[in-house]
Amino acid sequence: MKKNIFFTVVFILFLQSSGMAKQSGLWVVRYALVNPSQRNAIIEKAIQLGVTDLYIQVWALGRSWVQTGHDNRPDEPALTGKMLVEFIEEAQHQGLKVHAWINVFYVWSGSNPPEYKNHVFNRYQSEILRTDTGAELNAYNVLKKDGVTGYFINPQSSAYIRQIKKYVKDLLIKFDFDGIHFDYFRYPGRQYSRAQHVSSNPIVGYFVDDKKIYQSYQPFIQQFGMDTFLHIDNYYSTYLREIVNNAFRELSQSIRTHNASTVISAAVKPDIYQARHKYFQDWSLWIQENWCDHVLMMNYTLDTKQFRNRLNSAKQYVPADKITVGVSVYNQPPLQALRKIKLIRASDFKGYSIFSLNYLQEHAEYFKAMRQHLNGKNRSYLSEYINNGAAR
Repeated sequence: MKKNIFFTVVFILFLQSSGMAKQSGLWVVRYALVNPSQRNAIIEKAIQLGVTDLYIQVWALGRSWVQTGHDNRPDEPALTGKMLVEFIEEAQHQGLKVHAWINVFYVWSGSNPPEYKNHVFNRYQSEILRTDTGAELNAYNVLKKDGVTGYFINPQSSAYIRQIKKYVKDLLIKFDFDGIHFDYFRYPGRQYSRAQHVSSNPIVGYFVDDKKIYQSYQPFIQQFGMDTFLHIDNYYSTYLREIVNNAFRELSQSIRTHNASTVISAAVKPDIYQARHKYFQDWSLWIQENWCDHVLMMNYTLDTKQFRNRLNSAKQYVPADKITVGVSVYNQPPLQALRKIKLIRASDFKGYSIFSLNYLQEHAEYFKAMRQHLNGKNRSYLSEYINNGAAR
């Protein structure tokens, strides 16, 4: 086994040095890190899959999963600093790059609030986004009914941004991460875009309440006309995008100032139009302004036509070599995933990233199929495998 790993690593390094290699990433959800038996297998499995970059989740649900002194509870599992140092050293020794994956604005999930009083959700409760300024938080079942993942914190919260900035700086000081990877850097949608004591502000000049406009837009259109509604809607959307952009720029500049060589990436919505207009995630601007080195486009659709259309749309606004394409394994058989990876390899995109290692660890046959056709020894068989439709 060690001999096979050695030759695979040499193969990856050769490709990287010769300019032939595309990035092949792998997202690692926090549970694999805090579970000793799973953590020990992460690097070996990554090498077997021909991976070049690991995105390991260190901040999620409003707290650190590494013992850094940032919102850790003593009774909850977390990776010790020593364990993380050793993990990064071993991964880099094997030729892998390691990125710290941070879920930024999505801070809590569940009907009951966290018991820990210093948790972000409790400490910044007035900053948790809701449908109505001044109102109580929406119930969790209402959020889920509305298609929202969970509770998001206001991207305009200067106190929370400062906390994340300090957390990232501490990560870069204490650990030799190759990159910082932001996720959930967006609003959950226009409906949930208000904090308790924050005015909607941009529409004050119109002497109207944006909430009333969107909840009762037909009467508003009848009274003021469609052009007025569209103008106000565009004004409010621009305002929300600027808030997210300002937060991303602030964190990016902080990272660049501390260590200019740190790679900054972001997991983003795959439909570039929907990302910008529904979630106010203007990731093409992040690339254009060099706040972000590349994005990981979460293109998890099963529909191959839609998969291609999203890629083609993105290329109109962002250079393809700035886009790593996310490929899911949890919702499609190996054959489907491998076909998409083959498509990416034949394109001018930066590469692909698989979501996630955790699923592959839990599904041995799926991992076996991917391993046989993704690592350096078996790549020549990928086309034959796909053409024969061997994976099920």
